[in-house]
Amino acid sequence: NDSFGHSVGDELLRQLGERLKGILREGDLLARLGGDEFVVALLDADGERGAMMAQRIAARLQEPFQLGAVRAQIGASIGISIAPGDAVEGADLLRCADLAMYRAKIAGLPFAIYNEELDGRGNRIGLVEDLRAAISGRTLELHYQPQIECATGAVVALEALVRWNHPRLGNIPPLEFLPLAEDAELIDPLTELVLDMALAQCARWHAQGSDVSVCVNLSSTNLHDPQLPQLVRAALTRHRVAPGSLVLEVTETTAITDFNRSQQTIKLLRDLGLVVSVDDFGAGFTSLAYLSSLAVDELKLDRSFIHGLASAPDARNQALVRSTIELAHALGLRVVAEGIEDEECLELLVELGTDLAQGYLISRPLPAAELDLSAAAFRLPLRKLPPAA
Repeated sequence: NDSFGHSVGDELLRQLGERLKGILREGDLLARLGGDEFVVALLDADGERGAMMAQRIAARLQEPFQLGAVRAQIGASIGISIAPGDAVEGADLLRCADLAMYRAKIAGLPFAIYNEELDGRGNRIGLVEDLRAAISGRTLELHYQPQIECATGAVVALEALVRWNHPRLGNIPPLEFLPLAEDAELIDPLTELVLDMALAQCARWHAQGSDVSVCVNLSSTNLHDPQLPQLVRAALTRHRVAPGSLVLEVTETTAITDFNRSQQTIKLLRDLGLVVSVDDFGAGFTSLAYLSSLAVDELKLDRSFIHGLASAPDARNQALVRSTIELAHALGLRVVAEGIEDEECLELLVELGTDLAQGYLISRPLPAAELDLSAAAFRLPLRKLPPAA
């Protein structure tokens, strides 16, 4: 409405309604609650069918809308509630679905199914206290996903990924508890804990003869904390880990939020001697020229670049990946490709000039005790780079 006028917005809603109706079975109900909110009522459906319908809706919405001369693409957050387990009255079912939708929205998920433990107001407060206790009691765990050097197949770094095995609810996905930590202002102590645990493990690997780096993710809250450089310096000193063995990852959108402050903080971190990486590059709208103003060392290509790169060849997409890698190298940046799941994709990325590779093909995230960092464990069939002209 703001960009193209209300008539275009109204046409979008009309086309959206027709798309959604085309997905439903006879007897299912579609209604518009108002504004940009719709409700779908599925009769005789369980959570599995609800999730399947949500996936179909999300997929249909990814297709662009042609609105006269305007071509638009939209997204949606979907919440699912189920009768009679969640509620029996219509208003209560809508409330439960709305709470699940909010959780999907803050976690960046296409949909979420209502969970009283996660979405109930009282239980949400209780979950925050449980998370606070898990941080202070250091009961969270880290799993590590290796990054291999494409030229040799050797493991050079491992990304630390936090896991929460709740004593009553079991494993709670990071996409559910990390937004909770942000909302409850627990993200700083959580990041401090992850940094401490990751550097302690890095020191153990070094003592065992594995000269690897560890990668720790930062949120926008962390990056804009003026105490972050001092905190990082103290953790490196405490564990006697050289700064070059630590990689701090910031997402593309995080880096450009309050750009001036981000620029200053990244420079201070870089001055410590550690590596700063821009994660999920390509998911937003930052240009490499824009990134040249940041003192970063590494670029991680978003998995949306990587998915289907070899299995569904697209000359334009391959040209985009090649150009991005070449421009990154011209700026002196190392390039990491994440989300690699098949050998054909890895081989193509090696040919395109990727420096490091990460993904399920190489290894799923695992506890440190289950990782074998020997070169033989990750020796994959890689094509050799073409000879220089």
